Amino acid sequence: MEAAARLGRDIAAGAAARDAERLLPHGEMARVKAAGLLTVRIPRDEGGPGGSWAQTSRIVLALAEGDPNV
Repeated sequence: MEAAARLGRDIAAGAAARDAERLLPHGEMARVKAAGLLTVRIPRDEGGPGGSWAQTSRIVLALAEGDPNV
């Protein structure tokens, strides 16, 4: 969860500029992927972290606070 909060704060820095220039956040999404946040709901018995829906929601909220387009 701390990784998502930290990443949300980091991506917030360029969010307004990306919006103004109508740029998609490809680099930011790559960072989300690299942080392993896209796999949070994969069950442990299938090699994932086994995160709950509540944890997933907190991750989404942390990222959206930084840039709602992520």
